[in-house]
Amino acid sequence: MQDMIVLNIDTESETGMPIAKKFSVGPLPTLLFLNSEGAPIDGILGYLPPEPFKAEVERILRGEGTLDALTKKVEANPDDLDARNELAKKFESVGDKEGHAEQIAEILKRDPEGKNAVTRRLLFDQIIEKTLSVPRGEIPNPQALVDYLAKETDSQLLFEGHGLIAQIHTAHARKSADDAVKAAEHRIHAMASRRMAWKHCPADQREGYGNALAWSLWEERENLDDSSKAFALEVAMVAAEGSSDANVLDTLACCYYMNGQADKALATIDRCIELQPDNAEWPKRRKMFETQH
Repeated sequence: MQDMIVLNIDTESETGMPIAKKFSVGPLPTLLFLNSEGAPIDGILGYLPPEPFKAEVERILRGEGTLDALTKKVEANPDDLDARNELAKKFESVGDKEGHAEQIAEILKRDPEGKNAVTRRLLFDQIIEKTLSVPRGEIPNPQALVDYLAKETDSQLLFEGHGLIAQIHTAHARKSADDAVKAAEHRIHAMASRRMAWKHCPADQREGYGNALAWSLWEERENLDDSSKAFALEVAMVAAEGSSDANVLDTLACCYYMNGQADKALATIDRCIELQPDNAEWPKRRKMFETQH
């Protein structure tokens, strides 16, 4: 970066605030790259470790994937929606809200039926934003998202969408605690959405998501039927397969216990004790399991 003029700007200072406003700087930290004429060509949002940061700077110096390069790519092939999406993201990274919105609108205009994965992601994000746009303190109505997912085939979007629907119905169930019938209805919907989300869970997220899902069901065990408890154990077993994470194994142990398999629960919590002998929670859990053994 020796040939660059590098400035560190305090966006709340008297001199820095107008500069931040001029370039529509959003989340901090933002590293904005300008050309010799003072026009943005690229941006880096957030912190990066040294090596990835160095690679990004070298890419920008080569003129690859910059605002100018992506603009030329889109001009050469206006129907390249992937390139337009990258250009939209680049506009966003340099604080150009108008340029970002223009590219998004063009993508939707050129693919109104959502045949391209890029368009489907944009439409999905719009539905999510609309669903979550409720007054502070209110719980969203997931129906619009439910209707959208009924026609969706993209596994990643189905995973994310049904996961959100499950969270919304769980929140409604807690809010309706004084109305047993309504609370039960929301729990049924939440469970159905959890099953759908798990069905479409990406392989590289099964441990993390599966553990979180199984643990959330363990915490709701008093309201679960046998089928739901069995589902929690099924998920926990997949999440813990080959894992040496004591917290993941603890979730599995709890799900074994919840399903009346005390022997397996004790054996699994013993493994947690082996992995983390100083963790005071595991002996407590073991003592709880022993009451059923």
